[in-house]
Order: sequence, then structure tokens, then C-alpha cells
Amino acid sequence: MRRSDERGIALLLTLLVLALLVALILEFDAEARREFRDAAAFRDNFKATVLARAAVQAARGTLQQDLAKDRKAGQFFDAPTDLWALPIKNYVIGDGLLTAQIEDERGKLNLNDLAAAGDPIAKKARVQRVKRLFELLQIKPDLVDAIVDWVDQDEVSEASGAEGPYYQTLRPSYRAANAPLQTLLELRLIKVLG
Repeated sequence: MRRSDERGIALLLTLLVLALLVALILEFDAEARREFRDAAAFRDNFKATVLARAAVQAARGTLQQDLAKDRKAGQFFDAPTDLWALPIKNYVIGDGLLTAQIEDERGKLNLNDLAAAGDPIAKKARVQRVKRLFELLQIKPDLVDAIVDWVDQDEVSEASGAEGPYYQTLRPSYRAANAPLQTLLELRLIKVLG
């Protein structure tokens, strides 16, 4: 009887050790899979970083080429037919594809200019031009006053604008930036734009 008890205990111990080994192997497998996913994510992030840097370098090289060509030709203006205006499409770098487009930022409306320091008459003219543009685009021109109040450095409200006290009444409350816009998302914080 004693021998069968020993065999039973040995069998139970064997099953226990086997169960522990299976649990340990499963944990190692899960850890290996996590490490593999992390390594793949790191690899993909590294590739994306390299492609982004390559895009910047390609754009920089294209702009330098265009500038040299323009200087040689005595051309002092940019045109949509210039080399820089053409998109870079599906340029193979390693096992990735680079696609890039250079955009002329001078053709865009800089809302920070609405509160630029300088001649008050010129500032008023800039504001009026933007209000007229908003009207043509069927956007409420009153928004311009709110943008001016957001980017100017004073606490004096424009006719349809809002300064600090208005934003303090909101829930959650916050302050007007009284500084240039940093991101497009910041527009959502401005009165009647958000």
C-alpha cells in the first residue's frame, strides 16, 4: 500500500511540475510575442523617421536646385511650373516609398499677422481685408475680431471679439493666448470657432 501511495504522490508531483512548466512556457511565449511586436513597432517607427528625414532632405535639395537655376536665369519669382512645385511620388528608399509635396506658405493667410505690431492703419487694413475675404467665403466676419483678440497681446476686446474674462466664464475655463497661434487646433479654443 505504501508503494502505491508513493507512486500516487510521484504522479501528482510530475503533473504539478508539468503544469508549472506549461505555465512557464506560455509566459515565455507571451513575452516573446510582446518583444517581437515591440521590435516590429520600433523598426517601423525607425523606417518612418528615416523616410521623413529623406523627404526633408529631398525637399531641401529640390529648393536649392531651383534657387540655383533661378539665379542663373536671373529669375526672381516662383511659379507653379518650377521644379519645387512638382510632387515627389513613390520614390523607393530601401523597402519604403517616399511621397512628398512642397507647398508655398506665402500663398496662405497668416492669421497671426492680424495682430502684428506696427502701423495701426496698416493693421486695420489687414483686418478689413480678412473680414472681406471671410464675407466672400461666406464665413462670419465677426470671427476675425475673435481671432485678433486671441493673438493680440492686450486685454482690450474688439467689437465682436473676446479676451480673458470671456474665456474665464467657460467650463472648463482657460485664458486667451494673447500670443501668436502655434497650431491649427488652437483655433478650436477661440470664441465662436470652437
